[in-house]
Parts: sequence; C-alpha cells; structure tokens
Amino acid sequence: MPKNSIPDMQFFALRRSGHHAIMNWVMWSIPGLVVFRNDRAMNQEKVVQPGRVQIYHGPRKLNISQQFADFTWNHFPLSTRVENFEDAENLEFVGGYLSVLVMRDFYNNMASRLKWEREIRSRFRDESTQEDEAREHMHKAKKLWKEYARVAISPPESVVVCHYDHWVGDEEYRKTLATSLGVSGHQSAIRSTAQYGPGSSFEGKQSTPDANKLTHRFELFNDDDFFIDFVRDDEIVELNDQLFGRTPSSQWVKGL
Repeated sequence: MPKNSIPDMQFFALRRSGHHAIMNWVMWSIPGLVVFRNDRAMNQEKVVQPGRVQIYHGPRKLNISQQFADFTWNHFPLSTRVENFEDAENLEFVGGYLSVLVMRDFYNNMASRLKWEREIRSRFRDESTQEDEAREHMHKAKKLWKEYARVAISPPESVVVCHYDHWVGDEEYRKTLATSLGVSGHQSAIRSTAQYGPGSSFEGKQSTPDANKLTHRFELFNDDDFFIDFVRDDEIVELNDQLFGRTPSSQWVKGL
C-alpha cells in the first residue's frame, strides 16, 4: 500500500500562537495514520529536545506505548510525519518536509503568553521570583516574534506562512491555506485546543473558545503597566501591520 500524497510537515510557532488548533485541523483531515512529534525544541546549534511522539487516525489519538510510537516514527513509511517546533531559536527549514510558519497578531499572542507565564508556568517557580521570570521570558518571546515576523514577511519558497488570526475567522483563507498544504482541513478542529498540556491560557481545555475573544485577548491587559510598556514598540507596530493589516489590537496600541 503506497503512502498517501500528503507531505511530511514541520510546524514552527511561538507558544500561545494558536498553532495546535491549526495542526489538529491539518492532521485530522489526513487519511491514514499521522505520527506527530510534539514539543520539539531547537537552540542556535541543534535540536535540544526530541519531543513526545503520538499517533493519530483522524481526530482519534491511538492508545499505544511510547516505545512503539517512537519505533513508528522511524520505521513506518506509510504514515505522514508532523513535527511541532515551539520557540525555536533557529528557524532551520530542512529538505524533505513542508515547513509551516504560524504567526499570530503580536498583541494577542503576548497577552495569552503573559497570562500563561503568570498563572500556569508560575506554579513551577519560586514565589519571590515569579514576576521577574515571567517578564524575562516575555522579552525573549518578543525578540523571537520579531525574528519570525521578518521571515514571515519574506519567506523562503519552501515555507508556507499561516496567519492564525485570518485562519480562525476567515473561511476563504482556510480554503486557500488547505490547498497550499494539500489537505482538506477538518472543520471541527477550528475551535479546538490541545488536549495535552494546559490547553488555552484562558479557557483551559475547553474545545470551543469564542472566535471574537481569540482576537481580543489584549483587552484583558488594558490596565497592566508592564504589558502596556512591553507592547510600545514601533518596530512591532510596523511588522504587525505588514502581516495582519489594520486590526483592533494595532489600533489600540497606536492610541496608547
């Protein structure tokens, strides 16, 4: 039996970019088995975190041992392989894969990120340093977002750029993207959240977050002094406008 015609894929995104819903939308529509390697990590030199392998058949995750999943990744050529790189410090697009770079509006991405840093990641930090560590990680994420944005504005030919904010609210955009990726797209995944890890920063593992809320996360930090100072950045404004055009968040920040 030949492998299906769907290419192996590598997704690159910042955490809290909404990319898990996009990956579900892609993977759930692929016929046959999908071998998914989650939470890959890459620094400037190499892959430093191999990630956990899971196997899907449509929206159903197969209940198999990790050892067998790892074996399938390397030795089952009839499956489609999908990798997820989050916060990669080096956007290295390798041959043999269709590379997908997911971008989210900066202000909503960082609002989700700040809530995640303060309320979820903080559980694993010393109380006396929680806010300082959260802010340090936010500034690292800001630097990465700029680097990703520059690539997304002028991507290599081998890279498909996906704008999460357009994807979540525009059916025609999803159709065009599906054609670029060679898939049909699984409609029930559009409002999905990852069922591994903490899920959404705001709704947890609720499967149907409101689309309007997803593009207005920034409003929840209207009175947060750190966030307001953090988003005041002329370069970000220019990059965000090039990627997403006129948005409620960009108009908000221009009025600060």
